[in-house]
Amino acid sequence: MTRQSPLPLAWVHRIFTRLTGIYGLQKMAGMWGPPEGHAVVHETWQLGLAGVAPESIGGALDHFMRSGSGWPPTLPEFVEACRLAAVARESSKTVLTLPAPGESFTDHETAQENIRKVQDMLRKAFSGKYVK
Repeated sequence: MTRQSPLPLAWVHRIFTRLTGIYGLQKMAGMWGPPEGHAVVHETWQLGLAGVAPESIGGALDHFMRSGSGWPPTLPEFVEACRLAAVARESSKTVLTLPAPGESFTDHETAQENIRKVQDMLRKAFSGKYVK
């Protein structure tokens, strides 16, 4: 199993800056102690967030902005919010698929009309050389 690189320290600083903006300095200090003592906390967050996509981090920050939670998240809570943001992002992607066999029906007349349209498009595209 390959180990992923830690999240850049500058990113962790930005996360804590955003969380301070959301929850206030008093609650951040109550949770993590004074900012000058955050080195170990930041290092732990760097490792805990290794491999997490920036979009997921942004989604987690947005979640906590809207959550109404009175206190900043712990690292496991933040990682879970990142995971949920990634799942939401994936599930919102539009996927074009054909219907499962037997799940749709095209009547004969509609199928013949569609074939005529395709033949007309091919005639125009190839000047009638290949399609009779």
